Amino acid sequence: MKTTVPHGPLVYFLAALMCLVPVNTKAEDIDIFVGSSAGARSNPKILIVLDNTANWSRASQQWPGGLVQGQAEVRAINSLIAGLNEDVNLGVMEYATAGSGHPGGFIRKSVTPMDSANKTALSSSMATIFNNINSPDEKVPSSFGYGDLMYSAFNYFSGKSTIAPSSSVVSSIADSTGYTSNYTTFKSPLGDDNACGRNFVIFIGNNTQGAVDGDTTANGAALTALGGSISPQLQYQNYTATTTTAQTILGFTSACYSSQLSCSTIDYAAACVAGGAFHHAGSATGSAAASHIQELPEPNGLVTPRQVMSALARQAW
Repeated sequence: MKTTVPHGPLVYFLAALMCLVPVNTKAEDIDIFVGSSAGARSNPKILIVLDNTANWSRASQQWPGGLVQGQAEVRAINSLIAGLNEDVNLGVMEYATAGSGHPGGFIRKSVTPMDSANKTALSSSMATIFNNINSPDEKVPSSFGYGDLMYSAFNYFSGKSTIAPSSSVVSSIADSTGYTSNYTTFKSPLGDDNACGRNFVIFIGNNTQGAVDGDTTANGAALTALGGSISPQLQYQNYTATTTTAQTILGFTSACYSSQLSCSTIDYAAACVAGGAFHHAGSATGSAAASHIQELPEPNGLVTPRQVMSALARQAW
């Protein structure tokens, strides 16, 4: 899916978010870290940025049940949702998909406390993705970069203008509560009633196929203006798959055959296919070998394993 290229946007967003958090943080003691003194004010706010480029409808990862990658991702999110409560604020952002799409993001579900109603709404949104994974409304070109998407996440926390124009947002799948003006200005999830909590961004990306658009000079300048740096940039992790062949001995038959092809009895068919025991071409038959074994010396009335192997070897060669 995408070749290994420098991806400043991840650095851009993290650095920018670090600049944002101190402005909204009212306290820094251990009670706030554990959420034991400030109540809802200290609950974490988590934004999942979901890469909905076209590669998420591929099944090359062999997900269980024949799922494609995007379906496996939203199923995992739904599993997470089920175990949350109102002590956690969670939301989802994706690339805007209307028309030919836009590399900026839109709010699929605003960051809200995971009470029963909000859990149901978010789970329903994930189900819509799952059931329509190949719909044009659910994916954008795989060449889209991450710069504008991460800048959108920063602007969401800041309550600033959107990067993607309103014309690129499919209103039927967007969450209007994530905007003060649909769909041009974000409504920040930060406020006086929850200002002490920590803010997190979880980015779920797809593996890549082909080149990804690099970030813009404007985004780099914006990060620099916030006191961040565009160097060094994080590298996108790109993995390749290799195939190796290994052989395993599954067992041997309890009979000898003149060739592997003649080993076709029902009882030993599986072992024969795996290369079970048989006589090499030109050897005596199994019955002759057995007869020869009876002629071996039998000290104390026993035939030793070594005598059996020796007899078989002489008969085979």
